[in-house]
Amino acid sequence: MSFGNTAKDGSGTAYWLLVDTDGRLKLVGAVDHDAPAAGSPIRTAGVYRATPPAVADGDLADLLLDAAGRLHVADIAKIAGVAPQMDSTDHQAVSVYGKSSVAGDTPLLMDAAGAAIVTPKIADVWLAYYGQLPDGAAFNGGVMGYDQAMVFNGATWDRARTPSKFVPVALGAGTAEATLWTPASGKKFRMMGFCLTVGGAATLTFKDNTGGTTIFAARGATDQPIQPSGMGNGILSAAANNVLTVTRSASVTLDGTVWGTEE
Repeated sequence: MSFGNTAKDGSGTAYWLLVDTDGRLKLVGAVDHDAPAAGSPIRTAGVYRATPPAVADGDLADLLLDAAGRLHVADIAKIAGVAPQMDSTDHQAVSVYGKSSVAGDTPLLMDAAGAAIVTPKIADVWLAYYGQLPDGAAFNGGVMGYDQAMVFNGATWDRARTPSKFVPVALGAGTAEATLWTPASGKKFRMMGFCLTVGGAATLTFKDNTGGTTIFAARGATDQPIQPSGMGNGILSAAANNVLTVTRSASVTLDGTVWGTEE
């Protein structure tokens, strides 16, 4: 028979050693589950090792702790060959990736506040967060959510413009091609409208650069304002530094304003 004793020298109280039905020794704590710890309970502990030991398949191994005594649930020295990144609180950072039809994963973009930037497009649904879409953006249906107005040009979507450049016009009588608008260096003019009065009946022909392509024409009567409506996003010059010109079919004066943007 086996007995246990409360004193190492055997002078204490002797107790039976408890075994289960298979003869295995029972180790029982001093308190029940979910009760405050008391006495000297048996504890499960881990060990900190600066260099994790190598173990083979089927080996028994220590529970590993980090330098702060926290349990390592996995060796994170490298994951898929990539060293882990720690955040500002010394916790492992997590990178979020998106998946597309193109092989490989693509990181999700974040703004300065750490919010995800979702840009075009997911399953034909355009989303924009604190960003601007380019002109000529395709859209095939779904929900549009932009932080700027967009207009359809018949095939794609462009950013809506509002006039920011107003060019006064005061030409003496003549028929020669005359420059109305010279944009800033490196910029293109975008003619979005005009209100012009001719001193006599004449047709006005607008060109993209001197001797260039005709982009608009309008006819006006004597001292009657010519102001087309519905020019929408206007007409963008084909090249930077091109000037907007006008030619009159008769030798008449021309006064008014032309407006649009430079970009």
